Amino acid sequence: MSTDTGHSSTIVDGTWAYNETEKLNDWGYRAMHESIVLSKQIVTAFYEQPIDYSYYSGCSTGGRQGLLEIQLHPESFDGVLAGAPAWWFKHLQPYAAWLGKLNSDHPAGTNPGHIPASLFSAIEAEVMRQCDPSDGLVDGIITDPKMCHFQYEALLCKGSSSTTTACLTSAQLDTLSQIYHPYMETDNTFVSPGLELGSEAEWPVLLGDPNGGCPLGFGYIQNYMGKGEDWS
Repeated sequence: MSTDTGHSSTIVDGTWAYNETEKLNDWGYRAMHESIVLSKQIVTAFYEQPIDYSYYSGCSTGGRQGLLEIQLHPESFDGVLAGAPAWWFKHLQPYAAWLGKLNSDHPAGTNPGHIPASLFSAIEAEVMRQCDPSDGLVDGIITDPKMCHFQYEALLCKGSSSTTTACLTSAQLDTLSQIYHPYMETDNTFVSPGLELGSEAEWPVLLGDPNGGCPLGFGYIQNYMGKGEDWS
């Protein structure tokens, strides 16, 4: 079985959730569980025998759905494959909004620490150069990012050789450090882990808009939290 949880939209469009408590409940947990109950009834009737085993597979929001289902109803499945679960939403999505704001450059030229998307591949290459050998094998795979003691200064522009495609300024290195480190509020409250070394290929979604627009983050605050489209 599968379920659309009661709405149809693109991945980054959360407008369906604005002031829709029941749709949010469906998306959050209810549609998932009721679909499981109904599908088991259908399968049992079709095969005219009890179900031996039930398994679940999903990733991102699907991973979250699998984790929440077995938390609320452990009898639903004999096994769950929860890939990359979008978990702890009230921290995860505001963190995405913060990341977009961190690397924003709006109005243009006002943030000296802004890292343009054109530099992401250079950062990725340096991370791979430093971190790939940390597990003892150079194979194009960073087995455990936490084993790597990344040296940021390797990316620092030297003297007049500054180019926009191969190196970063000191201000940009400060932004880079914040990207990789946990997001802490001003009162030192932990909000979210940082992005991992080796995650750079996914950065365009979270950090690629120079206007700070990460709809996964600000769309959550506007629509799921009910702040409205005028919230900035």
